[in-house]
Amino acid sequence: MIVLDENLPPALASFLEALGEPACHVRTLGLAATPDERILQQLSVGEDCLLTRDRAMLRRPHVVALLHQRCLGLFILPSRVQLALESSELVLRHWSHMLHVAKMEPRPFVGILALRGPLYLDRKFGR
Repeated sequence: MIVLDENLPPALASFLEALGEPACHVRTLGLAATPDERILQQLSVGEDCLLTRDRAMLRRPHVVALLHQRCLGLFILPSRVQLALESSELVLRHWSHMLHVAKMEPRPFVGILALRGPLYLDRKFGR
């Protein structure tokens, strides 16, 4: 399951869910206005991924430790993408690759959605 963080439009998660895709929004999980640490603790160990615009998560040691301890995936949108439509378009463009990475990549991992070009996988993160 790819869980969309609160900084992404709930309508995008609803759209993906309607298509039968493994996605939901933190609001759907009852985690609106919840600190990142608590969200990560609620995700399924070794299975779920969080999609966020909050790159600062990687600068918080306790969040990074949780990603490692719980073997989670993290996808990050560029902070320059502010509008809901831009975010949605970028996620939809990368969605099939995100699903492939979520299924096949050893955890933890960080994938960064590029404005142009393919999804970038930070191979140093999981070490």
